[in-house]
Amino acid sequence: MNAFNFCTLLSVLLLALDSCHSAILKKNPQTRSLAESVHPTAGPGRLNVLSAFRQRPSVFRINSRIATLVTKNPSFEIAVRLFGKTQVFLQISEDGTVNGTTDCKSKYAELKLQSMDIGHQRIKAVATGRFVAMDKNGNLYSTATPNDETIFRETMQSTSFHTFASAKYYRTTLYDTFISIGRNGRARNGAATNSAQNKVKFIIFTGDSC
Repeated sequence: MNAFNFCTLLSVLLLALDSCHSAILKKNPQTRSLAESVHPTAGPGRLNVLSAFRQRPSVFRINSRIATLVTKNPSFEIAVRLFGKTQVFLQISEDGTVNGTTDCKSKYAELKLQSMDIGHQRIKAVATGRFVAMDKNGNLYSTATPNDETIFRETMQSTSFHTFASAKYYRTTLYDTFISIGRNGRARNGAATNSAQNKVKFIIFTGDSC
């Protein structure tokens, strides 16, 4: 078989495969929707998965100022409890899990706010000695050793509720990724938060008050 005949046969096979693929998509609209949703520019019937992965943006950007904040020592600290608008108190449990409790007197909800800079805080649990932190995927965790993921930007809203946004990671604008605790006490992923949500809002009770 010469090169011309081989190329002709290959072209016919490719056309046949394309026709079969189009027929499948026509018969199964859900498959077509999947193909177009994976990559919007792929066009009808074109499943461009590789291109989709190449063009997927990272979830977070990094605040360049975090390097100067992390080297500072806290200027002062204050004993607090953080009561969420979802009716739970932020706490770090004995096993290190960051979550919420309805028990006002829980020792794990006894916290200290450490001031790192104007509007920038660390949140430390008294009972466990651990700090609240947010990783690069938006997950809340705790650590015994403070690092640049343990710094949060505190903002007081007009309603007297406070929000705590990651000082290191952000999506579009600085401080748009928040500590979030749902009504069930579970920590929510920071990548899906915004300042209007009840689960990111906290009242700061000072001292032993609830």
